[in-house]
Amino acid sequence: MAQYNYPTIDVEDYLILDKNSRNARYEYLDGELRMLAGGSLYHSAIIANLTIAIGRFLRDSSYWIYNSDVQLRLSETRYVHPDVTVSCDERDHEAEDAIQYPCLVIEVLSPSTEAIDKIKKLAYYQECPAIQDYIMVDSPFALFDEGITPGKRSIALAERPPPCSSQIQFTIAVPT
Repeated sequence: MAQYNYPTIDVEDYLILDKNSRNARYEYLDGELRMLAGGSLYHSAIIANLTIAIGRFLRDSSYWIYNSDVQLRLSETRYVHPDVTVSCDERDHEAEDAIQYPCLVIEVLSPSTEAIDKIKKLAYYQECPAIQDYIMVDSPFALFDEGITPGKRSIALAERPPPCSSQIQFTIAVPT
């Protein structure tokens, strides 16, 4: 299979393009511009249900849940739009253009994004000290895969998170 060559632009042009685009979203990874494809109905339903479940769990806490409309700045040359992002960092709550300090990132995999999400983005998310967990959801099979460095795992059952801690702990039941 041939590898696709993505167009390259400088970061300033990317930021202008992403901010002014009404019908498309783009990610920027070390100079490469990637237009995000729309997800399937199933993909969208998984994201909506995850957001609802996490939102119920985090109700009355200082955590904010963001959808893929919100840009995550991983570094000066890496900007992404994860499917679901959670942060309790006040700097993110006050941000105007992009958040930078999430504690949880969730990507719902699709055939067109799986390789990037499982390899490139995993490595980039591991480099971000604020991110405690990266969860990949394999949409055709509803499988969850944690992808963060050892010692940073926190997917478990808890009654209610503290007002703002570095870990979110919850369980999501998946029908089999």
